[in-house]
Amino acid sequence: MRLTLTLLLLLATAAPALAGRYGATADPEIGDSISVSGSYGLIFDRDADFWGSSISYAHPVTDLWGYSLSLAYDQETENKNDGTRKTVNSLSAIAVLYYMLADDLSISGGFGKGFADDGNDFRSFELSSGDWSTGVALGYTLFARENWQAVLDTSLEYNISQKEWSMSWDLGIGFSF
Repeated sequence: MRLTLTLLLLLATAAPALAGRYGATADPEIGDSISVSGSYGLIFDRDADFWGSSISYAHPVTDLWGYSLSLAYDQETENKNDGTRKTVNSLSAIAVLYYMLADDLSISGGFGKGFADDGNDFRSFELSSGDWSTGVALGYTLFARENWQAVLDTSLEYNISQKEWSMSWDLGIGFSF
């Protein structure tokens, strides 16, 4: 497991990114931005993975610092020991602070709180006292043309409520205004 985690961390630093769940940023020269992203991730402490999407609003406070607010949807699938699979869909709110390391490179950190899921007997969305999570991300702008940006990021995340680590990769597109 440590070798896998080490290799994933090396991949994370070799392929950094900018937008997505923990890394959406705004160009301080243009102003605020809104982005959408898709993600895929692995949970290290059990046989589970997840995919999701998010929409984010980012606001630069200075040339180097800013914040981002996101709404994320995730679908987590766990492979159980008895051969069955358990799938839970959830919604989370996320708040992030970011720092621009270069014009196309950022580092960010934040907290997320789940507020709705379908992990009940009826498989319908209900408001819940969902998990608290935190994470750090490295972000890289793949291209920027006029007000549009394509971004890739990788996040190392810790679910505080369930005490488990995960890593995700996000690909997004943003529009600055």
